[in-house]
Amino acid sequence: MNHHVTHLPADGSVYFTDTRGYHTALNGGDVRVHLVAALVD
Repeated sequence: MNHHVTHLPADGSVYFTDTRGYHTALNGGDVRVHLVAALVD
């Protein structure tokens, strides 16, 4: 996010990320699963 690189291990954890800023995502493995949801305040 915003020119900061973070590695998120594929360990079954859930990560919350504010994607309103500049961002990208890369997958290096064979399996690609993404669940994208919007949280309403």
